[in-house]
Amino acid sequence: MPPTSAITPPSLPDDLERISSIALAPHLEVLDVFLSGFHIEDQRAPSVRMESSRLEDVTWRGCDLRGFEAKDVVFERCDLSASDLSESRFLRVEFRSCRLSGAVLSMSTFEDVRFVECKAGLINLRMAEGERVWILGSSLHDADFYSATLLSSRILDCDLSLSEFSGADLRGSRLQRSRLDGARGAAGLRGIEVDSNQAALLSKLLLELHEITVDDAPDD
Repeated sequence: MPPTSAITPPSLPDDLERISSIALAPHLEVLDVFLSGFHIEDQRAPSVRMESSRLEDVTWRGCDLRGFEAKDVVFERCDLSASDLSESRFLRVEFRSCRLSGAVLSMSTFEDVRFVECKAGLINLRMAEGERVWILGSSLHDADFYSATLLSSRILDCDLSLSEFSGADLRGSRLQRSRLDGARGAAGLRGIEVDSNQAALLSKLLLELHEITVDDAPDD
C-alpha cells in the first residue's frame, strides 16, 4: 500500500468536544466535535457544513445531504448508505470502514480524500471531480464513474466489477490489483496504470468496445 504522505490527511485538534447526538438540519454548521453512536434515517438536511470533526459509528442512512461540505473530517465505521450527497465538497477527508452502498456523490468535488476498506457498491460518482483521491481495499462493484474526472488517483485492491466508466477521465491513476471484470465504457480507462494480470482483461474490454472479433481460423 502506498505511503499516506502522498496526500494531506485531515487536521484535527486534540480537544474535540464529545457528543452523542446532533440536531441534523439544513445549513447546520458542525465544528470541532467528536460525534459517536448517533443514528438517523431518511432525514432532509441539505447544505450541512462540517469542519475539524470526527464521526464514529454514526448512521445517516437514506438522508438528503445534498451540498454537504466537509473539511478536515474523519468518518469511521459510519453508514451513509443510500444518502444523497450530490454536489458536495470534501477537503482532507477520510472514510474508514464505512458503508456507502448506493450513496449519490454525483457532481461532488474531492481533494486529499481517502476511502479505506469501505463497502460502496452501486455508489454514484457521476461527473465528480477530484485530485489526490485514494480508494484502498474497498468494494465498489456496479459503481457509476460516468464522466468523472479523478486524475492521478489510486484505486488499489478494490472490486470495480460491472462498474461504468463511460466518459471518465482517470489519466495517471493506478488501479493495480482491482477487479475490472464486466466493466463498461473501457475508453474511460485510457491513461491508467494496471498490473499484468489486468492487462488481458482490459484488452478484451477494448476489443468489445470497438466491436473487434478475433478469429484464428476464418472461413474461406
